[in-house]
Amino acid sequence: MIEKTDAVENLEEILEVEGVDMIQLGPSDYSVTRGLLANPAQPEIERVRKHVNATAIKMGVRPRAEIFDFEEAKPYMDEGVIDFCIGWDTRTVVDYCKRQGDELAKLLNI
Repeated sequence: MIEKTDAVENLEEILEVEGVDMIQLGPSDYSVTRGLLANPAQPEIERVRKHVNATAIKMGVRPRAEIFDFEEAKPYMDEGVIDFCIGWDTRTVVDYCKRQGDELAKLLNI
């Protein structure tokens, strides 16, 4: 996980470590280390994300992107990213439970 400013600044050295075959930028954690209030949608985070992924691909290390659903994959794929984590623990569970509850409420007419 590339989550700190030091990791981005030393990215090439990290990617040269034997055995490192995949990396992932942690945009929320990185944004916190930059004082950006856990907002991964900020322009700086997007710039860093592209830099991290492009550098990894250039150096033969596969970057992985964390997305919530498949529609988010295309921009990454356009940049050469082909590894994805779709959904994540608590969000996946919360969304599933919410959908089930909403649908049950419709059946019960409440």
